[in-house]
Amino acid sequence: MLKKNPGFIPKKQFLLVMACLVLFTAVILPQQAAMGAAFHRGIIDNLKEIDAARVTIVETTPPELNSPAVINSEEAFTALMDKAEKEIIFETYYIQKNVSSKFLDSIKNAAKRGVKIKLLLADITHADKTLAVELHSKYSGVDLRFLDLKKFSNIYGSVHCKTIIVDNRYTVVGGTNYSFMGFFENRETAVIIDDVDFAYNMRKVFELDWDIAGAMAAKVAPVVNYDNYRPRPSDFLLVEAAPNIFNNPYIANYQPTLSYLFDAAKKSIFFEIDYYSDFGGVYESLKAARDRGVDVKILIEERTYTDENPLYQSARNGIDRLINEGFAVYLFNLAPLGIVDNRGMMHSKAAVIDSELVYVGSANVSKSGFLYSREAGVIFKSKALAAQLLDIFNADLNNPFCLDAKSAVNHRYSYSRRKDGRDSENIIYFRKSSASNKIDAMIVYSPANRKFKIYDYAVK
Repeated sequence: MLKKNPGFIPKKQFLLVMACLVLFTAVILPQQAAMGAAFHRGIIDNLKEIDAARVTIVETTPPELNSPAVINSEEAFTALMDKAEKEIIFETYYIQKNVSSKFLDSIKNAAKRGVKIKLLLADITHADKTLAVELHSKYSGVDLRFLDLKKFSNIYGSVHCKTIIVDNRYTVVGGTNYSFMGFFENRETAVIIDDVDFAYNMRKVFELDWDIAGAMAAKVAPVVNYDNYRPRPSDFLLVEAAPNIFNNPYIANYQPTLSYLFDAAKKSIFFEIDYYSDFGGVYESLKAARDRGVDVKILIEERTYTDENPLYQSARNGIDRLINEGFAVYLFNLAPLGIVDNRGMMHSKAAVIDSELVYVGSANVSKSGFLYSREAGVIFKSKALAAQLLDIFNADLNNPFCLDAKSAVNHRYSYSRRKDGRDSENIIYFRKSSASNKIDAMIVYSPANRKFKIYDYAVK
């Protein structure tokens, strides 16, 4: 439980406390983050092989993506809501009104049958708050709080994890946003873990954030006793990122843990990531792994390179460095696919190490992902689930819209899409190189067998 000073404090005193927290985060935290939580390398080294039946891999793909048969986000998360008997906890970026009527009906039906629901969401745009406010207003069992982490960094940061905890047993971890894009357009990867100890540990993350959010709303200076948020031993390693007061010293931090996961690799690393930069020592660990003979493959969302927004400059720098160092790095462009043109993206944040260690989480490799945002991930050991995830990764790698990064950067491809006049079931994409200003390939997709064929043109 969070210790609070009794009663309300004067506004000036509250603002002074918050200003000190902001200063601590902006000045001290970047240097201390790697030491901000207890971390023991032996935790990863001693992970035990889990029963694969305890974990469900959940994916989102656009309709055209030829991915192995894995349960999709709408189906999996709806079924999870439907089985709730006592409580559903959300700690996530948002739940948008357009996510899925089926999914929203499951939440509403749970509330109607007396399931207690807690919503802890990022304090962002008004439109992204609307659904949560409506649920809170309509159902007495729905409790709601918002958390603005920008107050702790004075730059950026948000509740970026995508956590669901059901009945203190089932836990959702991953990068899937609860939105139309997250359910139907993107490449997303998440897991549902059936484990009471891991659910307990994730609940401790939620409870700390929930209590601080409540104190902030009441204008009470939060004072935290971390012993009240201590996790249990578990076969599933919980990793977190969070600014200052939210950073639990008993939970492994993202920054050193992800690096050590790559440091521990002996044979192979396959890493899918939305936003990749050089921040946090990940590059050094990947390079050291490759230099000692580890097969390293990195698959990154293409838009993080091509988007001219200055916020993506760190990603461009990081990708350029990987290319220049000769890494097997690929850029995946999902924008031409899906129901909504030019919207889908490779939003996954997952990795497989040595075909047995699995990581799935919410954090991008960035300063925001490692320092300023609330992030959550899991690492576990399972050869069966690693093989399942590798099937997904390799299907992505072999997709014609996933290209060697050097080629993708040099050509800056654009795509036009149309129905095949001879067969309305087929979809044709023409790929144009900005370097030559010519169409250099035609890609034909057949919905009947969910397969692509690519026809390369000779570019003179």
